[in-house]
Amino acid sequence: MTKLAEIGKIAATVGGAAWTVKSLVIIALDGNFQPFEGILYFIGVGGLLVGALGLGAFVAARWTGAARWVGFVAVVAVAVIVTSVASSVVQTSVADAYSGGNVGIEEEMGILTPGVIWLAIGLYLFAAARRQESDP
Repeated sequence: MTKLAEIGKIAATVGGAAWTVKSLVIIALDGNFQPFEGILYFIGVGGLLVGALGLGAFVAARWTGAARWVGFVAVVAVAVIVTSVASSVVQTSVADAYSGGNVGIEEEMGILTPGVIWLAIGLYLFAAARRQESDP
């Protein structure tokens, strides 16, 4: 599980950064920037999914036996569900509240939110690994 946690922290950071950059550029341009937009989208999807597996491995590594595998599956499932719900709630709230002319704001907040969340998770996993290395 240690190797999956290592891969997951990189994937979460890269995926979160990809979605964050994609969203911010679309908001800044008030429009698309193909083909890079699509590339960043798929990097984000893959990064977030592998990041969820890595987060599950990181958390479940503290447990033993069957609890480790149940915990792994539960953490991955909760991470995916929370990401989806946060994206949907923010997207709907912004769409309801925003009346400006920047279509990027209205359309991209549902991608920016999980991007920032997973960028933060990835950076946290890096910091946690650094703390574990420095502990005797």
